[in-house]
Amino acid sequence: VWSTNVDKRLSAGVGADGRLVVVAANDGTVIALDDQGKEAWRATAASEVNVPPVVGYGVVVVRSSDYRLQAFDARNGELLWSIRRPGPALALKTSIQMDMIDGMLIAGMPNGRVMAVDLNSGSVQWEGTVAVSKGATDLERIIDVVGQPLIRGPLLCAAAYQGRIVCFDVSQGGVPVWSR
Repeated sequence: VWSTNVDKRLSAGVGADGRLVVVAANDGTVIALDDQGKEAWRATAASEVNVPPVVGYGVVVVRSSDYRLQAFDARNGELLWSIRRPGPALALKTSIQMDMIDGMLIAGMPNGRVMAVDLNSGSVQWEGTVAVSKGATDLERIIDVVGQPLIRGPLLCAAAYQGRIVCFDVSQGGVPVWSR
């Protein structure tokens, strides 16, 4: 339908909601394009973005390589909120994805936790542990939440790099239901 050149080296996948398409460059530039491919706005994330942005509910959310979640106003790129969690000594650059549902951002983090964040305020509604770091080396201790969280009814399931899967009941505030 259209293509455009943003004159930047892109570092993450594409996020879109049907009206806005968002990409991120390796220098942390977040670029929003309208449904005709024309640039709507540019903003700057805290650092490089390697996770595809998510777009919806009037916001654009990116996760930067310094383990920060940042929300930008979808209309103008104004920073709305920012959350940072401490990260491990070693983290993966792999297929990590965030999701939005019912006005909440669902994001897996490299510290082995999954978070539900209110999109309007940026307040963390709950965090759940998918995996706990153990092992003698940084490599053995990698517990990044990978892939895209799966949401089915009240269950939210997430997987960690070392293979652990946990499903949480979001209607109960993120109580773990089962794990393997």
